Amino acid sequence: MKPWRRKGFFRFESMWTQHEDCESIIANAWNTSFTGMLMYQVCEKIKTTRIQLMQWQRSMFGTTKTEIQRVRSQLDVVWRQPNSENTTATYHLLMSQLDSLLSREQAFWKQRSKVSWLKEGDRNTRFFHQRARNRKQRNYVKGLRNNTGRWREDEHGLQYVVLDYFTHLFTSSASGSEGEIIDAVESRVTPDMNNLLLTDYCDAEIHEAVFQM
Repeated sequence: MKPWRRKGFFRFESMWTQHEDCESIIANAWNTSFTGMLMYQVCEKIKTTRIQLMQWQRSMFGTTKTEIQRVRSQLDVVWRQPNSENTTATYHLLMSQLDSLLSREQAFWKQRSKVSWLKEGDRNTRFFHQRARNRKQRNYVKGLRNNTGRWREDEHGLQYVVLDYFTHLFTSSASGSEGEIIDAVESRVTPDMNNLLLTDYCDAEIHEAVFQM
């Protein structure tokens, strides 16, 4: 009895769409005729398309890494040759090929990283904790520059920079007809509410606001 082998699932690779033959491969496979019930025909068309894409993948993309190494080796040879019209043309051709190959490889690994996230992102795994640590590092405020251009990293300096910024942001020195318009608006803010709004920020509030960024 032969040992049971798990059958790999089919994955449509995003890098295939960068190749000009992808659409015709799918169209030709899907247009294959089958007889039988409609659902059977659809299933067979899907199966045929999958097989054709996998065969095309092996012949066209199966050696991407090897092709990248080959093109880079050829570029190294071109760089060592004297400059001429032929070497310049060859150089641009090889660079175009390398750019295309690297773009395919990037699409391949980008898709794999998303699969990794979907597979492990909801679990209590090292991957999930690493993502959380990375996000925390991105959200961490190391320092701020004040209005004179001085860089501050100490806690007291950060509080001062934030307080000074928002004090100037919400303080208007402009004059004009705005006062007449405001006078015509019925006041909804009571004196007690106004006093509360004008209260200076305390150190604890500034600390909490800054370190939640």
